[in-house]
Amino acid sequence: MLTLYAPTLVIVLAVVEVMVLGVLVGRDREKYGVPAPATTGHPTWERLNRAHQNSLEQLVLFIPLLFAYTVNAGLQTGIALGVVYLVARILYAVGYVRDPVRRR
Repeated sequence: MLTLYAPTLVIVLAVVEVMVLGVLVGRDREKYGVPAPATTGHPTWERLNRAHQNSLEQLVLFIPLLFAYTVNAGLQTGIALGVVYLVARILYAVGYVRDPVRRR
């Protein structure tokens, strides 16, 4: 049986996803020689940093909208859409960090 704890779990997973991207950005600062607090440097690091920032920006909209949807429109579809969001953000980050020539 689904409860309102299920969308909370989806939101926690979304936050963890953004945190993992943040850890990757921090780890790759050293790998690519981008000293803090610089926001520019190696192109691969810049793409990873941008993917992280974009995911963080989207999270601000995702959290209240997921709760509003699940409460007002449907718990099951809200959870399903939340999971789709999580997978889509992973695919986005992986695709964005790859060489831009491959995105055409």
